[in-house]
Amino acid sequence: MHLTQDKFGASLQRRHRAQQIHSIRTEFFSQLGMRILGVIAGILLVVSPVDVLAAEDVRGYASVKSGNKIQIGKQIFRLFGIRAPDTDAICQIGPVKMQCGIVAWSQLVQLADGWHLSCDIELKVKGEADFATCYSGERDINESMVRSGWAKAIRKQTKRYVVDEEDAQSSKRGLWAKSSSSR
Repeated sequence: MHLTQDKFGASLQRRHRAQQIHSIRTEFFSQLGMRILGVIAGILLVVSPVDVLAAEDVRGYASVKSGNKIQIGKQIFRLFGIRAPDTDAICQIGPVKMQCGIVAWSQLVQLADGWHLSCDIELKVKGEADFATCYSGERDINESMVRSGWAKAIRKQTKRYVVDEEDAQSSKRGLWAKSSSSR
């Protein structure tokens, strides 16, 4: 009888040890799986061409579409608080007629095309491009367009760029160089 109890006790100990090993393995592989998922998520964030940091902040490399539209990844943004001439607009600057929309587009290309931008979404418009303020480092791209004279401040959206427009106007830069729109 003593021999049977030893076999039974040994059998219980083996079963208990097997359960402990199973529990340790399950915990190990569970933690390993979570670590692997964390590493994969980290890699995807680094490799992703567009990082959506928050619901209102988008970062990525810019492609300029017009004098006041930028594309980052698959999202197109209109620059908030400013209005540049349409690409087909013709302006009279002194005695010369020029394609001021193309010049405004060219100015935005110099400031933003191919650069890594951070765009803060300021106004969402259903079914249309959202309005955003975009930055290249510390430079406010919207402000730079108005300061160059190739975009005007939209006072109904914000007063933020009014001073920049007044400076461009008094310095006769861009659209303010004795201009009058003919279109």
